[in-house]
Amino acid sequence: MKSTEHTIDTKNIGLLEDLRTEFKSDVKKLSEETIVEAVVALANTEGGTLYIGVEDDGTITGVHKNHQSTAGLSAMIFNRTVPNVSVSTDILYSFVKPIISIMVPKSYELIYTSSGRALQRRLKGDGTPENYPMFLRDIRRYMVNAYGLDVSAYPVLDATFDDLSLLEFERMRSMISKYRGDQSLLELDNLKLAQALQLVQTVDDIIRPTMAGLILLGKGERIKVLILTAESAFTMMKGTKLIREYIRTYSCTASH
Repeated sequence: MKSTEHTIDTKNIGLLEDLRTEFKSDVKKLSEETIVEAVVALANTEGGTLYIGVEDDGTITGVHKNHQSTAGLSAMIFNRTVPNVSVSTDILYSFVKPIISIMVPKSYELIYTSSGRALQRRLKGDGTPENYPMFLRDIRRYMVNAYGLDVSAYPVLDATFDDLSLLEFERMRSMISKYRGDQSLLELDNLKLAQALQLVQTVDDIIRPTMAGLILLGKGERIKVLILTAESAFTMMKGTKLIREYIRTYSCTASH
């Protein structure tokens, strides 16, 4: 932590907001939650710097007196983020009024506020940035991009083995036989076949279809309930030549 002495007298920070730069006015005293959410959004995007005491257009209006303790701000942010985020906080005196800079590292795991919110930054249509709450679909996309996780391998916790269709198992066996797949799979019963293809998982001693298992082998009516929009493609190749492609598509707009 450090302080910068007066060197210039300027009323504007001379920067623009972008995905790595955020300005927050502190004229009316920012809430701790607002500060923490801004830090979380930066950490879940590319990291960057949060400036407190700066308007959206870069005008310096100064940090509130209650936010001038750099150690206090760092500790508050650390204690109100999950996992805890360590930031570098400085008070800058190089402007017409003091401002705070909070340097936020990019996180390689998803960060939440202590109240359970995950946020990211994105660019709006006019090119200016905003923080937005991450919903389940955003979190899944983040996990896939960050860790290479295959969402199709996730168990569908509301589904059971009974949601899989006997007809679809027979259709799969027919394709394996006709197109000379692994013939040893044909000797397996339905459960062992699904396990061999990693289309089910055991969760708390209950067999649950994975997302891929439900889409490939599920009963149509159960897919519509459990996965509102779904499509699976089963493709067989011989060298670079397409031999067979089978696609199942379900779409349901009703809520359940």
